[in-house]
Amino acid sequence: MTEDSRLRAKRAGRLSGSFEYQHHVGARYLIELLAPKDDAIETIIESDDGSSLDDVVQRRRNETEYVQVKWGADRPPKPFGVVSLTEDGQKSLIAKMARGWLLLSGRRRVVLWTNRPPGVDLAALLQGKKLRLPAEANEANRRALEMLQNASGLDALTFEAFSADLEMLLSAPSQQEIASEIDQRLRDLGLPDLRDRLLRVVRVAAVYRREAYL
Repeated sequence: MTEDSRLRAKRAGRLSGSFEYQHHVGARYLIELLAPKDDAIETIIESDDGSSLDDVVQRRRNETEYVQVKWGADRPPKPFGVVSLTEDGQKSLIAKMARGWLLLSGRRRVVLWTNRPPGVDLAALLQGKKLRLPAEANEANRRALEMLQNASGLDALTFEAFSADLEMLLSAPSQQEIASEIDQRLRDLGLPDLRDRLLRVVRVAAVYRREAYL
């Protein structure tokens, strides 16, 4: 195998792993439709609503949750820091999420879901899942938040509103942990051994949506 072939195989493996992790996250949300106590009314995989927040959309009775999934292939996953969100300027992840959020209406929640842990600079800005300056912020914290706002393309007030709707779920469960959670919830619903079928539904929906974009 040539070096070029090895690189292509590595990229293909990472892409396949990313999709499979995303499919498990989608299945985790889809299962809420089967639970009578949950308030989910619709799960959309690879939404085509025009926003960049399209991996999973969970419509609930009182709000809609837009989930952006980012999978870290490294073992252990590399930390997810401020640079991870801001690199490439207007093509950065924070800019894409902000532009997607601007297109949304009604009560909404934007979730960044990644198995990568927060970097030191980003961890300092997180209160739970929320992006906020700490009570005793230092200059480094202020610069980091300013970097995020500048990369988002939003003014200060709009960025504050965006941050209020944003949840950052870092160090999210691994694919194996999500699979175990799905199995447990299915057993609780009296529907054991349904995970593979559930994942097939998500995979088919995702492939259909992706092909529709081409």
